[in-house]
Amino acid sequence: MGPFKRIRMESINNSMKKRVKNSIISIIFLALISAGLSGCETPTKPDFGITHTLEIPLYRKTVDFLGGPNALVDTTKGDLKNFISTQNDGLVELSTRTSYTNSATINTQSLPKLGGATTTSFKIVVNLNPDDPANGKDTLDLYDNKEAKIIAIKKLDYFSKRMGSFSLLHAKMQLYYRTNLPVGNQVYAGIVGGDANGNSVYFKPKSGSQYQVSGSPVSGLQAHGQELPDSKLMTFQIGADSSKTDTLYGSLHFNESNSNIGDFISNLPTSVRFIGKAIIIFNSLPSTQPSSYYFDTAIGLNVPLDVATPSQPATYIDTLSANLSKLPSGNGKTQLSAATLQIHYTNDLPLSANLQLRFLDQYGHPVTSTVPDTTAGENPIILKPAAVNSQTHFVSTPNEDVLHVALNKTQLDALHNARLVELKVKMNTTGNSQVRIQAKDYIGFDISGNFKVTSKVNPGN
Repeated sequence: MGPFKRIRMESINNSMKKRVKNSIISIIFLALISAGLSGCETPTKPDFGITHTLEIPLYRKTVDFLGGPNALVDTTKGDLKNFISTQNDGLVELSTRTSYTNSATINTQSLPKLGGATTTSFKIVVNLNPDDPANGKDTLDLYDNKEAKIIAIKKLDYFSKRMGSFSLLHAKMQLYYRTNLPVGNQVYAGIVGGDANGNSVYFKPKSGSQYQVSGSPVSGLQAHGQELPDSKLMTFQIGADSSKTDTLYGSLHFNESNSNIGDFISNLPTSVRFIGKAIIIFNSLPSTQPSSYYFDTAIGLNVPLDVATPSQPATYIDTLSANLSKLPSGNGKTQLSAATLQIHYTNDLPLSANLQLRFLDQYGHPVTSTVPDTTAGENPIILKPAAVNSQTHFVSTPNEDVLHVALNKTQLDALHNARLVELKVKMNTTGNSQVRIQAKDYIGFDISGNFKVTSKVNPGN
């Protein structure tokens, strides 16, 4: 082979080597560009990481006070048809009326001889509840289930469990009764309401009202074995029944001027317990004596959502599915390097809100600390309230915003165990001022997670 052919062949070989080398460089370059277009960060030495960004929706929900399965008050239940009402101005009102509960009957054969031979005027004390002999004769205890009349208010149960503490303004309660007790009797009673979480509030008359007790002439009205003081009792008279034997219907009306109805109803009682005794005064003997006396009661509630939150915020809690099992565990070369929650909210409630989230496992156990972790000094998430008309106290303009919250390293390492996300919203009126909730008021959330997954590459391995 001549010098020219050898030189030409070497030139061809060198050319081919350059082309192959250039092709390899091009492929690597294109791969890096491609990776960069899909979310890569700048490589570092001696290892470099390829970081991919994942956007995962976590929670999307609109929470209404009325209307549908997402409502704070679940109006889809059949027994709530007449429970929720809306006034002409849009104010939401909770109202209910229980049925009469059957009370103990008082057999006239157990009473003293009426009038005796020489008198036609006297008084006796009778129990208005069954007398359980286990705690003593003529002793009635509010917490003895065999004695107390327990009036269930099931329609408040959902609202009571979900909402926690409100100060409900301008509430009213009616105590309805039917009885055949004769003319001139006076009733002394103890009433206590318990909420869905076991908290109790006594229903008490205000000082100076016609229902106030001072120097009770009856004994044996107790709670947990302790005599109820006058301050936890109420008294009222039953109107005259001219026939002495026919059923008499009547009602007592309680409001903020004559009772502690605000505190009592703000506890959102799901049951009301009643015990009572009556002093029956006979001015003259009825010509026909009934075989027994009875006194039955029912409760009526009228609770407008005209509210303030002076003591503690109301709390709404909800849990939705959020399967994050595809996120890396933190072991090996693929790790979760960063995560940010994006919270888009619309608040059309006249309440500010403090938002917290927790990630839970499939059994509902926490796998992360609360987000944000305020115990570690992280700033709380505050959702601003809707603007409120200063005269009507109704919402005038909703508040809409987008917030971003970064997760800490400890939370990142545990996220792959999450199967649920729990949302807790603590709601409060601004400055504990009075606001009014309308049927159309709501709060909406759209929460997603921005997760950065880094795969480490070590050329030496």
